[in-house]
Amino acid sequence: KAATAATKTGEVFDNARVVTVINAKLVADGQLSALKINVDATDGIVTLKGTVGSVDLIGRAITLALDTAGVTQVVSLLTVAM
Repeated sequence: KAATAATKTGEVFDNARVVTVINAKLVADGQLSALKINVDATDGIVTLKGTVGSVDLIGRAITLALDTAGVTQVVSLLTVAM
């Protein structure tokens, strides 16, 4: 049980680290910093939610997330504002 708890704690830490790193990248990006993009991570799978101004910005956000250590997949639920 102790090993399982340690693994789960490590996974929570890794998920939190991934979310923190991606949020920092979004804030640092001139085109994405003003947008409200919600980032969640579970076991290397990142989910992006929110509204952006163009399809290009969706691609940009996905690329930033994929270029983060520990990320194996990105699920985009981002939509383009009309």
